[in-house]
Order: sequence, then structure tokens, then C-alpha cells
Amino acid sequence: PVIAVGVSGGVDSMALVMLMDRWARDQGGRAIGLTLNHGLRANSAQEAVQVGHWLNQVGIEHHILTWAGKKPTSAIQDTARTVRREMLLAWCRDAGVVHLALAHHADDQAETYVMRLAHSSGPDGLAGMATVAETHHARILRPLLGVPKERLIATMSATGHSWIDDPSNEQDRFERVRVRHALTALKHAGAGREEILSAVSAYAMQRNEMDALTAEVVMRSVRFYASGYAMMDFRHMSDCSDVLGLRVLARVLCSVGGKTYAPARDSLSRLYNRLQSVVSSQSFTLGGCRLIGKNGSYLVCRELRNLPDYLPVTAAGPVKWDNRFQLQMAVRDGQEVDRDLSIRPLGRKGWRELVTKMPDIRRCNMPEPVRYALPTLYHKNAIMQVAHLTALDPKAHPCNTKMIKAAFLPPEPVAGAGFPLA
Repeated sequence: PVIAVGVSGGVDSMALVMLMDRWARDQGGRAIGLTLNHGLRANSAQEAVQVGHWLNQVGIEHHILTWAGKKPTSAIQDTARTVRREMLLAWCRDAGVVHLALAHHADDQAETYVMRLAHSSGPDGLAGMATVAETHHARILRPLLGVPKERLIATMSATGHSWIDDPSNEQDRFERVRVRHALTALKHAGAGREEILSAVSAYAMQRNEMDALTAEVVMRSVRFYASGYAMMDFRHMSDCSDVLGLRVLARVLCSVGGKTYAPARDSLSRLYNRLQSVVSSQSFTLGGCRLIGKNGSYLVCRELRNLPDYLPVTAAGPVKWDNRFQLQMAVRDGQEVDRDLSIRPLGRKGWRELVTKMPDIRRCNMPEPVRYALPTLYHKNAIMQVAHLTALDPKAHPCNTKMIKAAFLPPEPVAGAGFPLA
């Protein structure tokens, strides 16, 4: 096994990479440490180099990933966590490494539960973090979720290795730090980490069972299309409970809308009740999606609001668009990418231009509302190519760059593997 490990330099991740490397070597494999130089603190670059020095001393391969560009001024920890995950997974994709281990431990799990409870999360959220999570590029492993932080400190102390203490872990302006302090008080009241983890385990068992039931309903009632839309047949959902029906609807909206989290439960319930009673071709919107009814079925497609206006194409390779499509850009004969290239939604105006130039395109079997949200390659203001709709037209617009693939890859699976139990 070759396993990538996210290593910030803190005691948790240093313990994980040491333990993971020992395990992998016993199996004839190895671990690879990945550190993100986030640039959020003045000494972050120095810390990343220090982590590399420590790992090189014990023969563990190490790579530093640098977060370039503008940094957030609000929701700093959440944004940094998301960027770190995306960059680590991108490295795994490019390196062909299929497992990424992260050092979340039992205390992190308890904090996550309290935070989600405070934000009125449903049963799925209260199941906490998964020990195994499937993504498009790698499988995320969290082998320390059942291990308290004090055991990791003891492990590192016993090995004699050093680690870095992040000062932001003690700053009360971050929600997780405030929750961490609150858990100390809860422990004295008899509702500490162990009691919370027991509740997490119960919710995880419930989620595991519901995942299997959700997959069954999705299989018989929802059909997905590569161009990023779905058809839901409510007639095949009539025999499932409202709890299960709501869950299926939430998963479909997340997928088509490119969201990680479902809409608020109240909004979701109102929509679900209306969808059950509508028999005409009424249209509804929620979660970045538009739903159009016809004979008991619903077309679910991306709403035109809040689509990316303009995404410049600067190099060959993968481009993530609207958090739903991964576009693979290719340049002919190793040339540089043409200037003034961008990805934009086709929109109604773009569709009218296509019809003018290509009248036969009106006979395509893709539903009209779906076409408007398709990622489109533009050179200046000229349409070069529309994903899942047209091929590149080099005669009309000479260009050395094209989309060779537009994969529909929403961030969350509609019916993935069952939620694994810690």
C-alpha cells in the first residue's frame, strides 16, 4: 500500500504519519506526507519545511503544497479546511495514490457533533465524520476517530519526535475552539467525550441503514444524465416513508445543484409536500435547482441563478466548474493556451446564437432548461464549444484548445457506499 497522509505538523498528524508509515512498511508499502503551506500565518512556510525535515529524518517521503492566491478574511478555518482537502485530493489524483489518511481523532469527532447539534443538523450530520469516505480522486481514511488526543500525545512523547503547536487552536474567535473549551465543562456535568461518542455511534448505525434504503429508492425512482440533470418519478416513491422521500429529494438536489449540504429541513419539507400534490407542469426552485413537473415526474436541473459568470482557461488539464463538472482541457501539439479563452454558462442568449448558426440543433433531445446551464468554451464572445451539445468548430473559430471531456462529478454521491461505522 502507498498511502498519502495530511501532515500539518501538529501532534495528531505527526502521530498518524508515523503510525501509518510503520503499518504500510509492514505490508511492503510506504506512507507519503503532504503538508499545505496555507500562508495564513507568517511562519507557515517555515513550518512546512520543518515537517519535511522531521519526516526525511525517518525516511518518509514528503511534499509541500502551496495555497496561492487571495486568503479569506472570514470563515477562515472552514475555508482553509476545504482548500486543504481539495489540494490533498488533487495531489493524490495526479500521483495515482488512491488512499488519503487524515488525523481527525475522538476529540475532533465529539467537537463536530456539538457544533452540528448547535447548528440544528439532522441525524445524518450527527453521525459525525466517517472513518472511510469515497471521493472522486481518492478514498479518505480517518483511522484515529476512536483514539483520544491524549493517547496521540503519549505516543509522540514515547517516540521522542517533536511536533508543532498551532496557536490558532487556542483562539476563542474560532467556533471549534469555543466548543473545545465548552466540552471541558460538559465533562464535569457527566456529558463528556465518551457520552457524546456513544450518541455519535448510534446516529452512525442509523445512517448506515438509511443509506441502504435510500439507495434502493434512488435506483427505482431517479435517473441521472451525464449532462448534469435528473428525472425523478414520484409514482415510484409513493410507497416509501416521508422521512425516506425527503432524504432522496435532498440527495438529488445536492447532486444536481453541486452542493455539499442539503437545503434547510423546513424548506425541503415544504417542497416535498408540494411535489406530492402537483399534477401539472408547475416549476419550483430550491438548493440551486429547478424542478419542472409532468405527469407525476420531475425534471431536476441546475437553476440559472448564481452560475459562474466567467472562468478563464489558462492551461491544459482539469478545470472544476460550478462545483458539478470537471472539464478536461487539451491543447494541440503542446502549444500554449490561446488567450481570451473562458468557460461560461451557455444561457438563453448563447442558445439563440447556436440556433442561428446551427438550426438543426433544435432537434436535440436534451430538455431546454438543461441546455442553458451547460459549461461553454468561449473565445472572447464567440462560442467555441458547448459541453454535451456541440463539438469544437475549428473552421468557424480557429483555436488550439478544446474540451475533451466534461464529467458530471457532483461533490456528494446520491447513493454511495453505506456510512461506515467507527
